[in-house]
Amino acid sequence: MRTPVFRRWVRSVACAPALAVILALLVRLPATLAASFPLGDGGMFAQIIDDIRAAHGVLVARTSFNGGVIPLCYPPLGFYLAAASALPTLTALRWLPLFLSALAPGAVVLLGRSLLRCEGAALWAGLAAAMLPIPYWYGLQGGGLTRSLGLLLLVLSLAAAAWAAQTPSPSRAALAGLAIGLTALSHPEAMLLVAVLAPVTFVVMGWRHPLARSGLVMAAVAAIVVSPWLTVVLVRHGLAPWVAAFRTTDGAAGLTAAVRRTIAMPEMGTAEPGFALLGVLALLGALLAITRGRGVPLVLTIIPTYLAARVYRFWSAVGIALLIGLAIGSLVWPALSGAIRSRTGAVAARAVLSVLVVAHGLVISRHWLDV
Repeated sequence: MRTPVFRRWVRSVACAPALAVILALLVRLPATLAASFPLGDGGMFAQIIDDIRAAHGVLVARTSFNGGVIPLCYPPLGFYLAAASALPTLTALRWLPLFLSALAPGAVVLLGRSLLRCEGAALWAGLAAAMLPIPYWYGLQGGGLTRSLGLLLLVLSLAAAAWAAQTPSPSRAALAGLAIGLTALSHPEAMLLVAVLAPVTFVVMGWRHPLARSGLVMAAVAAIVVSPWLTVVLVRHGLAPWVAAFRTTDGAAGLTAAVRRTIAMPEMGTAEPGFALLGVLALLGALLAITRGRGVPLVLTIIPTYLAARVYRFWSAVGIALLIGLAIGSLVWPALSGAIRSRTGAVAARAVLSVLVVAHGLVISRHWLDV
């Protein structure tokens, strides 16, 4: 039976993000429970966390791994988060990626509210982000600690930038700058992407407003947050380790490769075996984004194919999820109400659609785990 408390919660601003996070936990938890050890290869991260703990919180200049000494130029926020926790190192590397990865779809809902301007589309964007296999798997295994943190903070940065652009104020710009700075401290690819995507989102979402002052505040706060770590790294090691790492991880893709990946993105980005339901919805959402002037989700899908070549599908998943949300929330959902005159029938049709899409997402996520 519905209670007044339940109805108030469903209508609250926290309901849609909470539903996305709950679904994300349901999708991701089996992978973590199935392993008694951190998924993938987290050996170097474990060593860095132990080094920071042994140095009582001081960022060490070098770490050791596989018998070699490596200059520590990696953004350190995720390591400090694990080191500051009360968890043993391996436990932190196993469980923190799960929770950080599960929070990202909730953040996608917040971003969707600003970019899509439709509560239903924002909810479906979050649910899609919870189900897409690429972001959840690459957010758990290997570098999942920093990658999941980077994705979460990237989405929050974009949401904060859109919020600051729509209603400019120094406090909102400062909050967006703080989120951008923390994103840069979380993951190398997140650093590069937020430097491009946050200004684009800020300008596109607030093009009717005078943005110069807010933009300067946002940039200044981000620089203040990043500069202590960046200064220490540059003084210790210079640019050489960064250049070497960029080259060994493919760096930015060539224009031809980026175009090829963009064309294949609706199907490849969702990694669906068999019928690519989410891929079709993403393609439909892309058409809607073009015709309705919702260009930012397309930018979020396309830019990572060039700037983050190594795992571009992981970072592009935010844009794909927003496109799926736009397709369902702004077209399919209203079309059901328009086609079915009976309110009860429309509600039933929406319920069937919801069950089918979520069931499909759960099946493909399980398939990705099995292979």
